[in-house]
Amino acid sequence: MPANILGVSNVLDACRRAGVKQVVVASSGQVYAGHTGAYPITLTTPTSVVCSYVSTKLFDEGAAQAFAHDVPDAMVTVIRFAWCPRTPADVAAMRAATEPGQGADEYLSPVDAAGCVHDALCPDSTGRGAGYALVFCQSLPPPGRHARFDLDPARTILGYEPHA
Repeated sequence: MPANILGVSNVLDACRRAGVKQVVVASSGQVYAGHTGAYPITLTTPTSVVCSYVSTKLFDEGAAQAFAHDVPDAMVTVIRFAWCPRTPADVAAMRAATEPGQGADEYLSPVDAAGCVHDALCPDSTGRGAGYALVFCQSLPPPGRHARFDLDPARTILGYEPHA
């Protein structure tokens, strides 16, 4: 909680004081942890707060939106990252989750995570201007499966295209 609440607040305040105009904030697809509806999840799908971590990520999104509103000509991108497994236990859990929208359907490779952040930081190719943008970032699902998240906003706003 300290990093997600105080840390983000402190970073955004420092950016405001230093005149930083471009900010990328990491959020999480876990804001849909309780989702039981259709896939892909879109940006208009209601979030579900199932733990304090999720509440901190939604705070971060709101703080980023406030920064975009308060700082003239700011370009703020919030990325809701999919599941990027870091440990063997994460990989095992992902493989065990086979329901639609789960497991490999929500996988995010490190390469795609880096590519999405790069595209958010280098908006020249899309001609994106100032303002607030919220997007999902995930890799391609396995053949014949549907992605957990709607990548159209990331494609349109950032020019992001998953590779894995």
